[in-house]
Amino acid sequence: TPTVVSSPTVPSSRLRLTDNGTYRATFAQLKRWFPAANNRVVVEFDYFSYGGTGADGIAMVLSDAGVTPVPGAAGGSLGYANDAGTNGFSGGWLGVGLDSWGNYPNINEGRRGYPSGYAPPAGAAVAAGAFPNSVAVRGSGSGQASGYALLANTGTLSTTLTTTASASHRYRLIFDNTNGTNSYVSLDRNTGSGYVNLIPSFDARKANSGQAAPPQNFLLSFTGSTGASTDFHEIGNLRICATKIDPVGTTTRAASFECLESGTVS
Repeated sequence: TPTVVSSPTVPSSRLRLTDNGTYRATFAQLKRWFPAANNRVVVEFDYFSYGGTGADGIAMVLSDAGVTPVPGAAGGSLGYANDAGTNGFSGGWLGVGLDSWGNYPNINEGRRGYPSGYAPPAGAAVAAGAFPNSVAVRGSGSGQASGYALLANTGTLSTTLTTTASASHRYRLIFDNTNGTNSYVSLDRNTGSGYVNLIPSFDARKANSGQAAPPQNFLLSFTGSTGASTDFHEIGNLRICATKIDPVGTTTRAASFECLESGTVS
């Protein structure tokens, strides 16, 4: 179960998605709706991955707000994708995974590769497979039998995803459906010298992606997972900005580009 942690070795409060126990699959959901149509959402956070044997990772998830969220499989599925015996994230529409061990973009354990005829984005078009210290994007799905297909894969990055308990990497995820037609997704990372792009902006609904139509409203969640190998996985200094952020059950357009930050969301 995700918990807020703070101690002499954890100098500021963070959300711990997993401890370093084995076979965890957890999620934490933000209590807000993000209307899909004509919206732009920017999510920034610090990520800590340490204290174990290097597995597995976390995912940033957009899911259908009309479906009760339940995490996907543990281990390489990062709590988002399915595996051969476990359903994927319920209502899952997009899962951007940070994977230290490397099986999130793999086609083992019942996970699927790129859809037939689909062209992954240049710069994140590495073939499906096991890639330690990689970032990958998986699409919409339901249950075990369909979906959660691979849409982008960086392959092994030159800088590890593993950190220490006191030094994080900062990530920036952008989801942009401003024009109401295309669903552009990108991811950047800052390891101390400014943001560097990892996943170039691409349309998650491009031809042959197999992607479901966006729901009326998204939920934003973070998942965490371990398998036989483990790490602590924590996030902090969360900042979310969007054209539309609604209290659950209402529809109110923000007066401007509205932001939520750690400690301001209930």
